[in-house]
Amino acid sequence: MTPEEFLKNFGVLVEVPGGLGNLREMILELAFQGRLVAPVASDESAKELIQQIVQKRGKTTGEELGQTAINSNGTPQSPAHWCWTKLGQIAEVSGGITKGRNLAGRQVTAYPYLRVANVQRNLLNLSVMKEIEIPVQELDKYRLLKGDILFTEGGDWDKLGRSVVWEDQLPICLHQNHVFKARLLSPKLNPRWFSLFGNSPSGQQYFASASKQTTNLASINITQLRNLPVPVPPAPEQTRILAKVDQLMALCDELEARQTKKRETGTKLTQSALDALTSAEGPEEFAKAWQRVADNFQVLLNTPESIGKVRKTILELAARGQLAPQDSHDEPASALLDRVATAKIERVPRRQRASIRYEEELHVEPPFEIPQTWQWVRLDQLAYRVEYGTSSKPLDDSRGIPLLRMNNLQGGQIVFNPLRYISRETEDIDALMLEPGDILFNRTNSYELVGKTAVFLGQPHTYTFASYLIRASVLTGLDSARFLNLYFCTPAFRATQLEPGIVQQNGQANFNGSKLRSVWVPVPPLAEQKRIVAKVDQFMALCDTLESKLRDAEQGAQRLAEAMVAEMVA
Repeated sequence: MTPEEFLKNFGVLVEVPGGLGNLREMILELAFQGRLVAPVASDESAKELIQQIVQKRGKTTGEELGQTAINSNGTPQSPAHWCWTKLGQIAEVSGGITKGRNLAGRQVTAYPYLRVANVQRNLLNLSVMKEIEIPVQELDKYRLLKGDILFTEGGDWDKLGRSVVWEDQLPICLHQNHVFKARLLSPKLNPRWFSLFGNSPSGQQYFASASKQTTNLASINITQLRNLPVPVPPAPEQTRILAKVDQLMALCDELEARQTKKRETGTKLTQSALDALTSAEGPEEFAKAWQRVADNFQVLLNTPESIGKVRKTILELAARGQLAPQDSHDEPASALLDRVATAKIERVPRRQRASIRYEEELHVEPPFEIPQTWQWVRLDQLAYRVEYGTSSKPLDDSRGIPLLRMNNLQGGQIVFNPLRYISRETEDIDALMLEPGDILFNRTNSYELVGKTAVFLGQPHTYTFASYLIRASVLTGLDSARFLNLYFCTPAFRATQLEPGIVQQNGQANFNGSKLRSVWVPVPPLAEQKRIVAKVDQFMALCDTLESKLRDAEQGAQRLAEAMVAEMVA
C-alpha cells in the first residue's frame, strides 16, 4: 500500500477512538523511514554533511556515521542514502539555569525563562512566564537563539523528552536546568526535523529505554540526550519531508475539525429529541416526540455518550409516568397504599413502629408532577425495613456466606464478581440475609458514588450485605422494588432528594438511613408499575443491542486500522 492509498483511508482511522492520535504518530514514523517523499539523486550526501560537522569540531567517533538503522533500541529502518549519528555529534547540548543559587555580591539582571510547563510537544505555552535573576556575564550561556531545540528532562511520564523549536517568541529568554537545549552546528540541518524525531514514537521509545525510572516518574540526563540516535537525510530532503508532514498534519486537523463538528451536530440532534420528550405536554405530543426518537434510534444513538443520555431519559420518563400509558381501570395508588399500611402493622413489631422524624429541611416538596392516579409518599411509608448490613470482617473463604459490597453495585444492577465472604457463625446473620426485591443503597463512598442502588434478584437467604450498604424492603412486591430502583437512578432523584442530604467529611461522603427513609418516592398503581418496568426493560435491551453494535463497529475499524498500519511499517 502506497502512502497515497493510505491517505484515502484516513476516514477509517478517524472513526476509531484515538485514531487521529495514532494517525499523527504514523505520519511521523513514515517520515523518519523516508517513505513520505522520493529521494533526489542530486541532493548533497548526508554522510558528507555530517563528516563536515564533526571534522570542523575536531572530533568524531566513526561508528556513529554511515549506519542505515540502529535496531538495538528499536529505531526504524531508513533509506541507504541517509546517515545515522548521535545528537551530541551535530549539536551543542547544554543544560539551563539552576534555581536558588547564591548570587550575593554579583551584578545580576532578571529575564523570563522557560520551565517544563512551557515546553509541550511541538508547542510552546508562554501564557505564564516567570523571571529569574542571573549574573550579567552568564546571559550568553543561557540565552535562547532562534532554532534552538528544547527537550524536557522529565518527571511525570508525559513530560519525558518533550521537544519544540525556539523561534524567538520573546526578545530575550533563558531556560531552566530541567529544560535542555540543543543548538545545531550547521545551517543545513533543520531544527524541526530533530525536534519532530524526538516527539515521534521512535524518539520517545529511546527516551523511555534510556531514562532513569521510579514509580510513575522518568527522567533523562544530558548525556542520554547527547546519545540520542537521530536519522539525517540530505538537507533538501529534510525540507521536502517536513513540507509533506505539514501537509498531512493539516489534513489531520481538517479531519479532526470535521469529526468534531459531526459529533457536535449529533449531540445537538440527540439532545433536541430528548428535550422534546421530557417537555412534551399531553399524550399526543409525547407520542409524536417518542416516534421521532424511535424512527431515528440508530442515527441519534451513534456514540456511547448519546446512548448514556437516552438511558437517563428513559428512566426519567418512566419515573414521571410518561413512558407507559395510564389505564383508568387500574386500581389507584391510594388503595395500594392503604393495603401497605395495614400490612405494615401486621409485619412490623410494635416496638419498631416509632414515627420517623422526616428531614423536612432537606426535602420540602416532591421533585416533579406525577399523574393523578399516582401518589407521593416517603420511602418509610412504603418500606417495612430500612437497615444497615453486617460489619463483620470479609474473608476470601468461599465456604462462607457471600457478601455484597459497594463494588457489587454497578449501573443500577448487582454484579456478583468479585465476591468476599463472612463466617456462617456470624451472630444474628439470619436477619441480614437478602431476599429477592431488596433494594441495596450505597450510603458512603466518594461523592459521586454515594447513592448507587440495585435490586437483589438472586436466590433467597443465600447472600448478605455489608454495613456500607442500606437495605430497603418494600411490601408491594418485586415490580415496585424495580420501579423504585429505576427512580433512584434518575438525575431528578439525585439532584433533589440525595445531594442536599449528603455530608462530606475526611474525604468521604455519607447519606444515612434516616435520610433515606424520608426521601420522596412516587407510587403508581401496581398494574402500571408492571407496565413501566416492562417498557424500561424493552428500551434498555434496545440500548444494549445498539451499544454492542457500536463496540463491534469500533473493534472492526480498529482491526482494519491496525492492519493498515502494519502494512505501512512492514
